[in-house]
Amino acid sequence: MQREIDPLDVITRLIPLGTRIESEDENAADISQARLTIASVNGGLDYLDDLDLQEEFGIVEGEVIFDDVTQPNILKTRGQQFLNSQKASKTSYDVNPVDVSLIDSSFEAFECGNWHQIINPVFEIDEPLQIIEQTIDINVPQNASLTIGEKYKSLTHYQIEANKKTKSVAQ
Repeated sequence: MQREIDPLDVITRLIPLGTRIESEDENAADISQARLTIASVNGGLDYLDDLDLQEEFGIVEGEVIFDDVTQPNILKTRGQQFLNSQKASKTSYDVNPVDVSLIDSSFEAFECGNWHQIINPVFEIDEPLQIIEQTIDINVPQNASLTIGEKYKSLTHYQIEANKKTKSVAQ
């Protein structure tokens, strides 16, 4: 079993942008129109930081556009809600299982979309996870591999798991 952790979707410095600000230039294209920012209600800064995520992943800047927001204080609140609700990482596992269904029809075959209870004390997993990808070698069918999981985890959950794994390896 191999674990893949993908923190690429994480934003640690968010620039929330609101509705377009009408330009006085009648010839200005839509793409050149400025958008509402939070600078006026955020001490002159047009961004929000998630310090916990920055400590773990560094500064990763990203923008989120809220077209329906017309007030800076509401924009700041929506931006903070976005930062608080995002997950720190997407975790998936690659598994090379023994597919007993090839020799015994009483066992269920592995199929994409199915959920299976995965237990692995080394990775501290004991939960149902979904098969999201399956690779089958038609010449050697017993060499199949599965990708399971693709589960989003919060920073707190991510750090707790990392600490548990460190202690487990030390023991």
